[in-house]
Amino acid sequence: MKWTDSEDIGIALDEKFPDLDPLTIRFTDLRQRVLELEGFSDDPHASNEPKLEAIQMAWYEERKARQAARRQGLGAGQAEPTYNSSELV
Repeated sequence: MKWTDSEDIGIALDEKFPDLDPLTIRFTDLRQRVLELEGFSDDPHASNEPKLEAIQMAWYEERKARQAARRQGLGAGQAEPTYNSSELV
């Protein structure tokens, strides 16, 4: 993974730190946690605030989705079924 793989990093962070609120973590700590992820192989000095913010938001969105799935009784990795309007007729 690289710094620009914010969605993949967000998923990995959510799996590794499921009880940590991504909105409360400082960017210095976020950077360190990303560097420690298995499969992360980018230049440690290539991080910057916009990249870390994108990672933080991706992690937050992943956490929200996981919590919503748990509230609906879905297991990890299961998506809520979606329907288009033509299927509802």
